[in-house]
Amino acid sequence: MTYGIETREETNKTKSVFRVAEMKTPRTIVGKTRVDRIRNTDIMEQCGVQDIVRWGRERKRYWYAHVRRMEENRLPRIVFKGKRKPRRPPKRWMNSWQSTSQELI
Repeated sequence: MTYGIETREETNKTKSVFRVAEMKTPRTIVGKTRVDRIRNTDIMEQCGVQDIVRWGRERKRYWYAHVRRMEENRLPRIVFKGKRKPRRPPKRWMNSWQSTSQELI
């Protein structure tokens, strides 16, 4: 999950997928199901779990700083600075990072 959240662009669909995957484990630990109608925020507070999207943004910032420190001839640095090929998705990782770096939530 760490690799996915660091490398994928942040869209509403990916946020939803990561949040659903994240909530399966704490719900199992607490022993509550969706039928019990307990809010995810209450379960997260009880378990002391941080929101995965917020955590992912921190990881993206860390990865961005890490790549910026690399030498120019390293492959991740070359790819990071590369141009987008035709027919790529409209939103790239860098665009995602720039748009989320200004958000508070």
